[in-house]
Amino acid sequence: MQSSHEGMSLTEIASSLMKKQPSVHRALRRLLQEGLVQIEPVGKTKLYTIPENKKALVSQLIQSSLKTPTYSAFDRAPPLFMLLSLEDKLSAVLQEQLAKRGVKVLRNRPIAGRHFNHRFDFVLQNSCRAVVEMKTSGPDLTEKVFELTGRIADLERGVIDVFFLVILGGPHQPYESYFNSLRAPKAPKVEVLTVDVPLTDLDEKIIRDKIVDPILKVLAHRKRQ
Repeated sequence: MQSSHEGMSLTEIASSLMKKQPSVHRALRRLLQEGLVQIEPVGKTKLYTIPENKKALVSQLIQSSLKTPTYSAFDRAPPLFMLLSLEDKLSAVLQEQLAKRGVKVLRNRPIAGRHFNHRFDFVLQNSCRAVVEMKTSGPDLTEKVFELTGRIADLERGVIDVFFLVILGGPHQPYESYFNSLRAPKAPKVEVLTVDVPLTDLDEKIIRDKIVDPILKVLAHRKRQ
């Protein structure tokens, strides 16, 4: 059931998507980090809404929807539902393509740093161990990249060998040289992959060419070392 307010509560979203609340909460947390949803308290209830200045981007994401067929129920769903489903689709395609190449992919697995535990979008287990964190391009992207600096510094090579930062929607920025200029001797190597195409053009081939193949190339090189 949809709320009479513009936003929707966690319970309403989980019920409408027919998913468990912890799974929906994790997806919403990711969207909050990306600035694609916001929380508006109404009494004791937290309602999730799409910020006014992000509605155009959300519309593009929904229209693209990885250019795969969708269920009619998905087409009729409120934008917040469709954005959650798009997040799931992107993750599912990336996970499926890496698994086909023999890379074990774990989602939201905690990683022990020197001082704190950290969660990343994907943990890759092959000949070496790597993590993948995805960020959407936008005016606050640089701030989000700066926030990653402390998390990466807390990781130790051997626990994590490579940290992949995937930036969706481009454009290219000198983030990799920035990370490597700050790199501690025992910290993992940082690889920045920029998907420099409009989000509306994002499809499985681009995910393979721009994300999966570069990840596999780096992992193969680490194996030979």
